[in-house]
Amino acid sequence: MPKNKALVDPKPGPEPVEIDYKIVEQIAQIGGTWGDVATVIGITERQLRNRRALDPKIDQHYRYGIGNCIKSLRAKQFKRAMEGSDTMLIWLGKNLLNQTDRMDSRRLEVHASVGSIDLEELAGMSNEELMERLEILEAIKDRTDEDAIDIEHEPAE
Repeated sequence: MPKNKALVDPKPGPEPVEIDYKIVEQIAQIGGTWGDVATVIGITERQLRNRRALDPKIDQHYRYGIGNCIKSLRAKQFKRAMEGSDTMLIWLGKNLLNQTDRMDSRRLEVHASVGSIDLEELAGMSNEELMERLEILEAIKDRTDEDAIDIEHEPAE
């Protein structure tokens, strides 16, 4: 007789619970987690992990449900944005179009007691005015040993 009886005559565990793929899909469609799936089916998360390792269709149906969840949310958000929701327009712009709230706060600093020029002021100038300013700045830079022109990338504190 073998020393370890459990290896020869294992006690049978509980009957495996039937996993309904449609239920997995429905839970995922409302954003449910794997823990939610296990709870609804009536098994532990560990048992569900073991079953998923044996049956890849469980994961396929879960991914399909999550995909539908995301699709529905995006459609609803897009609809709200098109109905005029400023909040949703901003959110979608940031998340889909990579838009940001960051403002360009760079300033053109001209030393040698000429003063500062705001980007807004530069934007309002004609090409001729900009060329005149550039010539003046180049002349100032040529006459001085120090850097007369400096573009700051961060606002001064």
